[in-house]
Amino acid sequence: MQYSPDLIRITDEITVSSTMFALYLVNAEALSLNLSGVRCYLNGCHLLCLNTTDTVTIHGGQYEARGLCFRPDFYNIGLNHLVIEDDGYEDLRARCSFPDFHLFLKRDDTYCGILPLSADIYTSLRNRYTLAERFVDAHDVDPMWSCHARSQLISVMCLAESAFAGQKEGSAGAVIQYIREHVERPMSVESLCQMFKTNRTTLTKMIRASTGMAPMEYVMEERLNQSCPDLLFTALPIGDVALKYGFSGANYYIRAFKRRFGKSPLQYRNDGLERLRQHDKEMQ
Repeated sequence: MQYSPDLIRITDEITVSSTMFALYLVNAEALSLNLSGVRCYLNGCHLLCLNTTDTVTIHGGQYEARGLCFRPDFYNIGLNHLVIEDDGYEDLRARCSFPDFHLFLKRDDTYCGILPLSADIYTSLRNRYTLAERFVDAHDVDPMWSCHARSQLISVMCLAESAFAGQKEGSAGAVIQYIREHVERPMSVESLCQMFKTNRTTLTKMIRASTGMAPMEYVMEERLNQSCPDLLFTALPIGDVALKYGFSGANYYIRAFKRRFGKSPLQYRNDGLERLRQHDKEMQ
């Protein structure tokens, strides 16, 4: 893919683009702003999810910001704003496994495009932005730059979705959110018990009541599910995808993936590419 700053860019200035979605990571102190007519006061870490029709006016306070801006066709060549906003997009999304982009488009009394973040997730997102910028900057020497940068965008959107979902009531929600947001880290029942100051029996009951799975079954489920967009929307080697999502190697990942989905990661990728090619033909 040929690079253009109008396709994807990393920026420190909060602006709205007529063609790009934007994810602004903000660390604020008494920040007063108006987002599309809604007056907001921010302290601490937040993520601003801006669409092409949003307006932003900063009134006062201090902040530092880091933005990841991208056109939908950077995620996949078959996507654009008209497709995403069409009434038939839900069916298309289900068929091609596209994201729903609701973080940018949803607006109601409880959500205006701003997500509060924990310090831990802010740091994780900041690291993803740094990696994305590094890959974008290497566009003239790395033929795989777009796949690497898109992989980071996929992770950023996954973390944003988790922040949107928030913690469910009770202790189980905190554990589930931690697993969802840290699938790349080594985990065991013992380490989770230690982190959340509980015992194996209680942890297992909490996770099973919320997910229907034992703790490590749920960890595996999250790792496999989160790896799917990397298979579909990047050309990263299977081994790289495996390592990104916490697997010790490609063979272990392939076996686990096949048990879960009934096909290998490569078969899953090829089947998905065929669906995307069919979609591209329909768009012509």
